[in-house]
Amino acid sequence: GHPICVALMPEGDEGGTSGLIEALPGTGRALHALSKMGLPIVPAGVWEENGQLHAYFGPPFSLAQVPLDVSSEVLDAWARDTVMRRIAALLPSVLQGKFRSEYGPLE
Repeated sequence: GHPICVALMPEGDEGGTSGLIEALPGTGRALHALSKMGLPIVPAGVWEENGQLHAYFGPPFSLAQVPLDVSSEVLDAWARDTVMRRIAALLPSVLQGKFRSEYGPLE
């Protein structure tokens, strides 16, 4: 009956300054399960620049609605991609990694 907050780094500890990378396999299924329990997902873009820590938070969203009747692997890939695109939208273009092509710079 108490509110909870769970912080998750979809990339694990593999992310770095070269830009956003793929989320780890299984992350999408885990986030989907949390969404199905009614917990909102709040994407966060966090980075350090010139000694200052920057953090931007996007609007809450849910992964509870799966696009079609899909396999566990397809669900995981769809959810991971959805989450990483939401995070990329919060980052400067140089840090958006493979997700850069769809989003302009945050400025």
